[in-house]
Amino acid sequence: AFGTEAEPENGPKALSKRKLSQLQYKMGVRYAEGRQGVEKDDLKAVEWWLKAAKAGLPQAMCKIGTAYRKGQGVPRQDDAEAVKWFQNAADQGSADGMYQLGRLLVQGKGTKQDNAEAHKLFEAAADKDFPEALTALGLFYEYGKGGVLKDVPKATELYRRASDLGDKQARQRLMALGP
Repeated sequence: AFGTEAEPENGPKALSKRKLSQLQYKMGVRYAEGRQGVEKDDLKAVEWWLKAAKAGLPQAMCKIGTAYRKGQGVPRQDDAEAVKWFQNAADQGSADGMYQLGRLLVQGKGTKQDNAEAHKLFEAAADKDFPEALTALGLFYEYGKGGVLKDVPKATELYRRASDLGDKQARQRLMALGP
């Protein structure tokens, strides 16, 4: 029947929905940082990110996860809630979501401790050249964690990639390992 065809992913409505969610995300960042004419307000930042997250924007999901991890702009600090938001972002292909979820899995915060699952997430985020995930993966190889054998040359290679992308912790690990 006329008018019942599904809107294509790159159709005008889908594009305007994505653009709106990106603007909502940016408003959240403005409030979180207190810039561009708005006062810093963590509650308003989270409100804007929730709107963007409900529209499917993974960056906003990560910001909400971080808000729960830190207890900023949300009713209380809640690692289990942070895990949910990072998982949603990771499911959308977000390297940041994968990395943040992996960190919580390593620490056993908000979820049971699981180095093997964290390793998989760090690998996936590292495949997207996410610097912090490259460093986290390097630590797994440097110390033989997460079901991987200790492999300092592999760790060094990962640290170099992360360092080239600007990760300071990777630079520190390279200096600690020496030439």
